[in-house]
Amino acid sequence: VSYWRKGKHLAESVRTPRYRLVTWRDGDGLVVATELYDHATDPAESVNIATEHPEIVRALLNADTPKD
Repeated sequence: VSYWRKGKHLAESVRTPRYRLVTWRDGDGLVVATELYDHATDPAESVNIATEHPEIVRALLNADTPKD
């Protein structure tokens, strides 16, 4: 898990061998954006697949590693 700040938003990144999940939170701690990238098909992280794969997002948010 890694963290960084961009303006007023805080990002938290969770990485597995296949996926990277980034959640952006506002100053109140509310999630304002979610990004999910599949490094098997998109190593450059150019296509956010979070809305297409909510089950992977949930698994990573719960610290479970999805099966590849």
